[in-house]
Amino acid sequence: MARSANPADPVRRGAHPRILQVEFFSHGGLYHYGLQLALGLAAQGAEVLLLTGKNPELLPPAGARPDRLRLEPRLLTWNPCRGVKGWRRRPARGLHALQYLTAWEQVLARAQSWRPDWVLLGDLERRCDGWGVARLRQLGFPVADVWHNVQPISRIPGQPLTRFPAWRSRLAQVLDLLIVHGEKAGVQIRPYARRVLAIPHGDEGLLRAATGENPGLDQKYHLPSGLPLGLCFGSLTRYKGLEFLIESLAVLPADERPLLLIAGRPLADAEVGRWQARARELGLEPWLRWDLRYIPAEEVGWYFQRADFVCLPYQTITQSGVAHLGLTWGKPLMVTDVGELGSLVADRQDGWCVPPGDRAALARALREARLEPERLRCMKQAAHRRAQSHPSWDSIARQILQAMSAVRLDHAAASQPSPAEAGNQTSRNTGEAQVLNPKS
Repeated sequence: MARSANPADPVRRGAHPRILQVEFFSHGGLYHYGLQLALGLAAQGAEVLLLTGKNPELLPPAGARPDRLRLEPRLLTWNPCRGVKGWRRRPARGLHALQYLTAWEQVLARAQSWRPDWVLLGDLERRCDGWGVARLRQLGFPVADVWHNVQPISRIPGQPLTRFPAWRSRLAQVLDLLIVHGEKAGVQIRPYARRVLAIPHGDEGLLRAATGENPGLDQKYHLPSGLPLGLCFGSLTRYKGLEFLIESLAVLPADERPLLLIAGRPLADAEVGRWQARARELGLEPWLRWDLRYIPAEEVGWYFQRADFVCLPYQTITQSGVAHLGLTWGKPLMVTDVGELGSLVADRQDGWCVPPGDRAALARALREARLEPERLRCMKQAAHRRAQSHPSWDSIARQILQAMSAVRLDHAAASQPSPAEAGNQTSRNTGEAQVLNPKS
């Protein structure tokens, strides 16, 4: 690693670390995650500067921001939760590429002016991110990166769902600390990385605190009382398995089906029109409700309050923020056993865990949610108890700070000469002194 540009010692013993935390976008689940992590790090004594895009959609409640947290919403990125349609997509991609590179220049400039002990980045999925990380390390800043998905998910129709491009493998090798969620993800990435920290995913308490009064979802979506409601939430994209869910619901007779509310903005690879046409063809319209928009932060809680269970029939994932939204509200999860999702559920105790792609198994879980109210009630109680033991952001922040401290100690030890090298250096210094001063 390049010699530190930070004028402070490599390990500032007894001092709180200065962390430049970067979330390129100030809307969406990754920003919510980053803000809560920043609050946890600051609460544990770190001095945190959270650099993000303009006009963030979520801020800490009044009086809840630690003095050690500074929020700077200045990056010239865009709102990724606003869709771009039709002919505007191609010029928008070019503009966004220019904006993103400009945002990286802002990050580099802020790092040089503020001189942090660490730069902490969020999920990086663009090739130019490798260039940005390399520049940070050339300037002498240790870099940590949170990988929410070990294998990035492709949202391009016709491509495989996941990929692991060569540039991302090279990025893993140069990061000073790579942070993932869960031990499975840690095992998967350790062969590629220098140092890996596997942490749990925190709760979504900040969104819960931002939730206002329910404006009446029952009336808006004509939700009949007495019929269990399953919630599918978040951006709609093919890896979330909605087609699999629709086909599984069709396996059941009409009187064994729960109601499903699908809420979220379709992404580029979502085939919502085809999914809805398939649902009509199967006669499922009475059991499906659609809200095809980005759900603002202040409305998120309405959906989870109303739901009886949260359905995540994903085809692939490493970890899911939606799952932790469900856990935060104490709702049973109905998940496929992919990534870390299976570890979040005790099957048929506080939720359901089914094999991915197994329509019969998912149909059985949906049937239980509809026809076994006592089991569903007990699951809700168990899920509520699990929510009480959700890992706190403070405990997660402590793990990250301890790992950062260990990395800097390793760097400091590596920069010290070995005893043999120290002896050789002493001999050379003595010889040089004698040459310079023969009378000594």
